[in-house]
Amino acid sequence: MKTTLLIAIIAVLAYSANAYCPNLCSGHGTCQPGDVCECYKYEGTTRGDYGVSSAHNSGVTREAWTGADCSLRTCPLAYSWSGATPTGLTNSATLTDTGTAYTFDAVGDQTQLLANFKPGSKVKVGANLGAATVHTIRTSSFLGTTTTVTFYDVPGTTTNIYYGTEEVETSALAAGGSHALLECGGQGLCDRATGECQCFPGYEGEACARSVCPNNCSNHGDCLASNRLAEDASHTYNQAWDNNKHYGCKCNVGYRGPDCSLQECPSDYDPLYGCGGGTCNTGGGTCANDGVSDCATPGYPHENQQRDCSGRGICDYESGVCMCFAGFYGEACGSQTILI
Repeated sequence: MKTTLLIAIIAVLAYSANAYCPNLCSGHGTCQPGDVCECYKYEGTTRGDYGVSSAHNSGVTREAWTGADCSLRTCPLAYSWSGATPTGLTNSATLTDTGTAYTFDAVGDQTQLLANFKPGSKVKVGANLGAATVHTIRTSSFLGTTTTVTFYDVPGTTTNIYYGTEEVETSALAAGGSHALLECGGQGLCDRATGECQCFPGYEGEACARSVCPNNCSNHGDCLASNRLAEDASHTYNQAWDNNKHYGCKCNVGYRGPDCSLQECPSDYDPLYGCGGGTCNTGGGTCANDGVSDCATPGYPHENQQRDCSGRGICDYESGVCMCFAGFYGEACGSQTILI
């Protein structure tokens, strides 16, 4: 009888202990001491997190559910579009410039270092915290107690690095972190029922991490990231924080404008040998605007001489047809008539 009563009391106490956690953590977490739910987590970048290298997130876990009873879904993370200078960077280490990277001895185990110094993390670099400037980590590697990082810019002559924990880095609003990880990139609202981002106008993607190309480039161009646009123009734009976040239109041949909605008119050399976008020096010779084009030679092959409608008409960008000034004619208004 006593044994049966003891088992019953234990069962009631166990049930009571579990029952105190709100809604039994909704089946999405475990009930911890103090009747607090610990919500289930996910590892790395498996839920649509954007711009975060999975190679630097091994073992790093983030909450998949939230709320007092773990009934609310979390949304994918992306580096924030905005934010103030990060605070809470209370850890420091002596920084050594190797010429190709920077090394220092950071406190923490491998998992913690992976979280604290992942690409995109914000640190301060300088002689002291008050004079330190914010920099973004581009790459990181770890060997023994030595941490090696590169930045998206050159910090210059430095002596110390100041950094915070992963919690400081990922809590941009609470810690004032600049471009730290936020749900929906800080440019959308998280639908707690589905775990999907509802992006603000002008942003798109699972984590609202990309800007929208205007008017979908009017179906006359490709929507490309800034770094790709620069690459296609034989330039480099890989070290800015927004290099793969801001998108723009690369228009098809024959179209122009921010949304590729303007249809180009034919361009040709000015029949009066004027310079494209400029004027000739008095008496001919070279163009005043570049000092290279030969204004006196008809059809001189220099790009600055080519102008919309030859500079002798106005382009109707809706039709792509030139409206020539009086005394000029032709598809590109490139011919002059003596009949006025």
